[in-house]
Amino acid sequence: TPTLPKVPQAPEASDISSPAARPSMTPLQKALESDRAGWSCHRYERGQDASWCKLAGVVDGIEYKFAGADGECGACACCKKTAPAIKGPGSVWETLKKAKEETLLKMELGAARSRYSEG
Repeated sequence: TPTLPKVPQAPEASDISSPAARPSMTPLQKALESDRAGWSCHRYERGQDASWCKLAGVVDGIEYKFAGADGECGACACCKKTAPAIKGPGSVWETLKKAKEETLLKMELGAARSRYSEG
């Protein structure tokens, strides 16, 4: 009787949380994950309400976001966090620029491999 190849088993739930079990994140994914972290509840001050929160954006280095009832910052509808740096080392701009450069390099390498295998 022929033997069948072993079918890989799904990882145990405890294994999924280990860094080795998770696929590595791209710089863009890391930037997006970082963007989701760090939100806290903003208590409205005089003259502020949901409409203000929806339109505020970044004020004095603090980023505001209207989350409604999604629970991103607890029971509050308006969330806040320190705004990320736009330019400079480690900024969102630099992270996205690096991700673009890495993607273009991978595309160039793939095209070079295709040309090499054709010739």
